[in-house]
Amino acid sequence: MVFKEILKATPNMKSRFSQGVIWNFLSLIILGISGILANILIAKYYGAEILGVFNQVFAFYILASQIAVWGIHFSVLKHVPQFAKNKKQCNSIISSSLVLTIVLSILVAIIIWFLKGAIGSFLDSPGVARAIPYIIPAIVFFALNKLLLHVLNGFRHMKNYAFSTALRYILLLVFSVIAILLNFPGHSLPIIFTFSEFLVFCWLIVNVRNLYSFTLKDFRKWTRIHFVFGTKIVLSGALFEVNTRVDILMLGIFTSDKTVGVYSLASIIAEGVSMIYMAVKANVNPILTKLYFQKKIKRLREIIKKGVSLFYLFMLVVVLIAIALYPVFLNIFIKDPSFIQSWYVFMILMTGILLSSGYLPFNQILAQTGFPGYYTLMISSVIVVNIILNLALIPLLGIYGAAIATASSFIFSILVLKIMVKKLLGFSI
Repeated sequence: MVFKEILKATPNMKSRFSQGVIWNFLSLIILGISGILANILIAKYYGAEILGVFNQVFAFYILASQIAVWGIHFSVLKHVPQFAKNKKQCNSIISSSLVLTIVLSILVAIIIWFLKGAIGSFLDSPGVARAIPYIIPAIVFFALNKLLLHVLNGFRHMKNYAFSTALRYILLLVFSVIAILLNFPGHSLPIIFTFSEFLVFCWLIVNVRNLYSFTLKDFRKWTRIHFVFGTKIVLSGALFEVNTRVDILMLGIFTSDKTVGVYSLASIIAEGVSMIYMAVKANVNPILTKLYFQKKIKRLREIIKKGVSLFYLFMLVVVLIAIALYPVFLNIFIKDPSFIQSWYVFMILMTGILLSSGYLPFNQILAQTGFPGYYTLMISSVIVVNIILNLALIPLLGIYGAAIATASSFIFSILVLKIMVKKLLGFSI
């Protein structure tokens, strides 16, 4: 019945919406596989310590890039569809957003440059301090790419949007291989982000250039609108990214780069497996919104409950297979005994993902039904719990403590979601 409802919402499988779902599902598969393979290659050829440095820098890179774009991409995603038939307005919207993003991203990049020593000291990692300069240009290009991707999304060019998203991760994998073949120093590996983002930027600017003409008309008006809109939403985006990297950053504070590397391999692979829910979520979100505002609450509850049960069963099979194959994969591809600990970390993380998996495709229901502030509050509460648990458990149990803390935060997020849905929407899920 759940899948019948989804098909009912997209009866023509050749529709732009259906094609967008398919292309984005393929993009997520490429994203997950490329990220996993890049980490495997670094682990195999550089070892756990360099992998630890790489993923700590990656965590700061993602966070800094979210701040650099300042939520302006969400403003573009709102206003471009709103004025899609008004070419002059779209020209002003996109032009002002590009200039504002360039200024803000350069400012953030400069700040990160000057803070590189402090960040390295905070994590007690000279390797992180040496590696950060290599991502400085990438911060600017990532922010611009984020914006340009949302321009494509706003104009509903979903095939191009999905391809461009996948292109970033394909290039990361390609440059990882090139770096290994050319024997790049370990601390310089994050430069692959700069190379990848620059090429994606070149690709996007050519594609988006056909959709608008640069203009300074209404520049001050739209710059103000973008900045105000972005300021209201930037926190939720940054918090979401922080939550996916809390364990790695906290381990960086309490343990060595090598320990972080062992943990991060399991973490990245677990994250790749869990991405399955994102493809489902992309399909069901519009349906949840439609049913809620049509006041078809009974049907909405029915879809969620059946969807929860189906996804739990599906993820049970996926998790069991992933846990069973993990040591085989270690033995075949990496052959480094120091990574055997990561199997136990992987089992803990996958258990947390499994116990929360049924609800993951529906975890944006508050935002979809008109409660974005409470959605941000939910994410904030999960982050606080995640940090507290990591602070308490890492000194006692090391990487296993980080895994238990992170897995527990997954489960806690579902409890908070159920409570908030009951309170705000008036029904149980």
